[in-house]
Amino acid sequence: DDWKIALGLALLCVLTRAMAIPASFWEWDDMNFARALTRYDLVAHNPHPPGFPVFIALAKVVFAVLGDEHRSLVGVNFIFAVLLGPALFYFFREIFHDRRVAFAGAMLGCFAPNVWVYSGAARSDGPAFTLGVIGLTLVLRGLHSRRALWIGCAVFGLAMGVRVTLLPVMGPMLAVVLLAWLRRRQWRVVLIALAIGTAAVLAWFVPFIWKTTWGVYAWVIGQHAQAGASSDTLFSPSENSVATYRLRRFFLDIWAAPWIRWTMLSLSASGLLALLVWQRWRALGLLALATVPLMVFAFIYNNPMGAFLYALPYMPLFAGLAAGGLVLWPRALFAKRLPKAQNIGVVLAVGLAVAMAEWSYPMVKLLHREASPPVRAYQYLRQTLDPKRDMLIYDGMFSSHQKFFMPDAKAFVSTEEMIPETNFIDLMTWQPRVVGLTIYPPMGVGGRHFEWSNERARRRLRTLSLGRLFDAYISDLTKTRGVRFLAGWYDEEEGGGNAWRWMGRRGQVALLGGAETMNLRVRGLTVPPPGSTRRATLVLRLDGVEVDRFTPADLEFDHTVALKPDPARLWSVLEIETDQTVIPRRDANIPDDRELGLRCSAIEWWAAPGAAATLRSNDQFLGEGWFGIERNRTDLWRWTRSEAIVKLPPVAADARLDLQMIVLEGANGRRSDVTVEVAGQVIERFQPPDGWFNKSYTVPMAMHRGAAVTLKLLAQPINNRLDQRPLALQVYYISWMPAGAH
Repeated sequence: DDWKIALGLALLCVLTRAMAIPASFWEWDDMNFARALTRYDLVAHNPHPPGFPVFIALAKVVFAVLGDEHRSLVGVNFIFAVLLGPALFYFFREIFHDRRVAFAGAMLGCFAPNVWVYSGAARSDGPAFTLGVIGLTLVLRGLHSRRALWIGCAVFGLAMGVRVTLLPVMGPMLAVVLLAWLRRRQWRVVLIALAIGTAAVLAWFVPFIWKTTWGVYAWVIGQHAQAGASSDTLFSPSENSVATYRLRRFFLDIWAAPWIRWTMLSLSASGLLALLVWQRWRALGLLALATVPLMVFAFIYNNPMGAFLYALPYMPLFAGLAAGGLVLWPRALFAKRLPKAQNIGVVLAVGLAVAMAEWSYPMVKLLHREASPPVRAYQYLRQTLDPKRDMLIYDGMFSSHQKFFMPDAKAFVSTEEMIPETNFIDLMTWQPRVVGLTIYPPMGVGGRHFEWSNERARRRLRTLSLGRLFDAYISDLTKTRGVRFLAGWYDEEEGGGNAWRWMGRRGQVALLGGAETMNLRVRGLTVPPPGSTRRATLVLRLDGVEVDRFTPADLEFDHTVALKPDPARLWSVLEIETDQTVIPRRDANIPDDRELGLRCSAIEWWAAPGAAATLRSNDQFLGEGWFGIERNRTDLWRWTRSEAIVKLPPVAADARLDLQMIVLEGANGRRSDVTVEVAGQVIERFQPPDGWFNKSYTVPMAMHRGAAVTLKLLAQPINNRLDQRPLALQVYYISWMPAGAH
């Protein structure tokens, strides 16, 4: 009986899906969903657009009982994962009208690697997949049953609030079924179905819009669509527009293992051929109608990095065709000659499902038993970081984790463009302790490395994932954050868990001041020319003045010297010069044309113990025209008057000026022109865009002459009924440093 098979599949899913419940959150979207359980806010990506209100509502019900975000989200996913086996069985039963094909297809669909591995993930993909299969089955039955059609419309309408991509999954099938009822002149059935579906959508959409407001919703969706169009789609100006790359991600990489890929694709081809030979047009057409529209949509619009998840809704196509090939061909070949062998296809399908499960099990076991690297890193930080005293610099890849685990810590995203320590809006140099959280080992700094422990599972999981957040490094950056490499250095290299930079004959480094006496430590390796025994001599110059000269006793050296930078300078420029270099291609027959003088493994720069601070106020470089610091949960800024002054300190090189700001609309709907002036010369006058914007300028030394100069920002104030101050610019970031320090 069908119900016994469905019950058996449900019990099998209970056991296997329980094994796939992950031990912790892992990816970016997991954290977005988790934050939404306590603070639903689309602008803050709690969760990310388009909002998933029904999924969040289901998780909130569980959260009210369990009080834990992770258990609540995976609990909802577990329920739908258990229902997937029976849902696939009844779906294929409705498509093929063949119990054996339906059972074989359900087994193959449940144990496809991406389906099993991500069946418990704390996100909406799994529940949407199951709801889509259930809804399709009901709508298909709706060809002959009004009640099934009406229930299917209700499921469709509600499931749209779990994941809107169910529209291309169920929409085409529902349209065909409704047309079939119209051909029978059953207008009432169709109208009731449309009314039920509309009511189901409005049941969640109206409260959703009431909560978010239409203006916020429209703005967020617009921003989301614009971001997707610029990076995700087939038509975007990025690597994602390469059709061959998208084909590989959406149709090959989703199987993880080559043997699974070619086995499933070959069996799918045999099933397609079987349906064509025996003219099973209905089954073939319905399978295509249920899966191909979503496949086309995903291929064109979705980011191929997430293909393993976006491919979930079209797994039934391959599972159904493969099951058809395994069952129909033996039945046709052996029905008369060897009747007992005609059902061998079911046995083979079960064997293939077991083989795929065995191959996927190391990944399932790893995710089930081990918290993800970023989660373990944040667990460690919560135990060791003082949120009031220490500063955390984290890679942007951990932004969602940061907002969930440590939202109140003094933390900043680590970027090459923005350096929080030297932001004139809130100057913070030489924190007692600066901790870094990165996805790569920082140069010259030790620390703790968090990674997946099982290399085989890690290797398999990298293919069947976004391929990121596999590593997290926590390091003490207190002595390296004030160092920025300028000219004369090659790109950073990495090997064996270490990182380094090669320098040519000379290289420059920007050093952030802050104290009367600073300690400089240089660790590295010099390379003598072949046959030479002479040691290289290194010369150090600070702002053009020689401050040290030494000859290392060995090729590898560790040298420390105390220096007194000019107290008037925020940044000093250190030049390192060696009198000995090699060119590997010429001197050692190695295919490397670079001139190499020093392999630097670390440059550290920190205030000497007891040294008097030279930076005593976070607004000491600000002149007239500034209001005080204002902040919200994630950002800080200062408003300006019509003219705001910054006293830029001397820089012994070409300088770089960076700005980030917002210019609000005035009462006339226009934004004031902005003028940027340095040392009395206008750098730019421009009409600002909508929202945040960044500006970067290279100011040659011929303009600032290596002396202190004045920066002026000019704009017309706006009329604001809620704030009577003459507010002109909302400035978030201003930085002034040697050019190339970014």
